[in-house]
Amino acid sequence: MTLIEVIDAARSLCNDELSACRTFPDNTSSFWKDSTLINYFNVIQQDVSLEIMQTFEDYFLTSTDFNISANVAAYTLPTRFVKCRRVEDLENSAAPYEILPTTINERNDSYFRRTNSGVLSYGYYKIQGNQFVLETTPDTTRNSAIRMHYIRALADVTAASNSSDIPVEHHRVIVWGLVRYMLFQEGRDTSKADGEYQAMVLNLKKQAENRQIQRPRKVKEYGHVFGGGY
Repeated sequence: MTLIEVIDAARSLCNDELSACRTFPDNTSSFWKDSTLINYFNVIQQDVSLEIMQTFEDYFLTSTDFNISANVAAYTLPTRFVKCRRVEDLENSAAPYEILPTTINERNDSYFRRTNSGVLSYGYYKIQGNQFVLETTPDTTRNSAIRMHYIRALADVTAASNSSDIPVEHHRVIVWGLVRYMLFQEGRDTSKADGEYQAMVLNLKKQAENRQIQRPRKVKEYGHVFGGGY
């Protein structure tokens, strides 16, 4: 569902329908302005995305490549960065190797790994504020030298024709989330909307939990069940 479809569905449930041909956002409604509902929409999708991440951490996993500069150890984290899952050196793009995270208690440890060209690699990295920092400062400049796999936060949706990255089959959870906010804003009873919203969040989490199911969890043999798959 697009942003305007979600908003209009919520309006319909609250008996505040507007013309589908209206200018968007329409802030003339005597009940709820479109601009207000856009703000609610984005708050709700962030709440729902956190529920998904708690169930299946890598649901919103993505990656980006970094250019590395000589004598520069610190690089700005990607926009909407939430959590780093893996950092790789791409010198051999066919078989990148992992750059390991370090902690404050390991900062004096030495770690080196020789690359295909015989040059020492960057060793450890750490997350510090809005930057990730290589413990071994590079002495060369390379484009697309390091790849970071990370979990991202969802971008706000503001255009009428755009949609949330929440799975499309669960966009109704945002509809009921909007209804909750709309009724609360008016001081009306939200219990029905609360129940619908929580039920849909539960269904969404069940789907997210079982998203990667290609490998069997157990094998039954000779009347006995053995865990572990193989």
